[in-house]
Amino acid sequence: MPAVVVDSSVLITLAAGEQFSLLREFYSTIHIPPEVWHETTHTPKAFGVQEVHRAKASGWLVVQSPRDLGRVLALPYNLQPGETEALALALELPGSLLLVDDAQGRRAASALGIAYTGTLGVLLRAKAEGKIPALRPLLALLATRTTFWLSLPVQAAALKQAGES
Repeated sequence: MPAVVVDSSVLITLAAGEQFSLLREFYSTIHIPPEVWHETTHTPKAFGVQEVHRAKASGWLVVQSPRDLGRVLALPYNLQPGETEALALALELPGSLLLVDDAQGRRAASALGIAYTGTLGVLLRAKAEGKIPALRPLLALLATRTTFWLSLPVQAAALKQAGES
């Protein structure tokens, strides 16, 4: 199985939707860079802190520093520090999958040839595999608990894919 690198938004959003355990079910180990650890655990957040600490203590979340940020910093995108480190780490782990929600992070991943998905991709997989009964209520919950946002066309397409249109 390829390495999986996760950005803070996905960790926080899945925790807010009470679906953090999907990461463990789908991926035996996840990697996060130090800045993602910091963004998730050192700033006051209603969701994600406890889940990330437990995952690290259980050994399936690994904090790993990227060796070189150069290729990522050279890109013409406005990236947050956690996204920058996550992209660099994904480059260093051959064939890795990056879980990122931010549009700039996804564009950068595409430019670097890194496979990616995000919170919605994880939730759609969970629905397809019967791990969640419905997508619609989760999207509503996330809208009230987080800044996770989907355009109406993307939301409609996701619900259609989940068989909930």
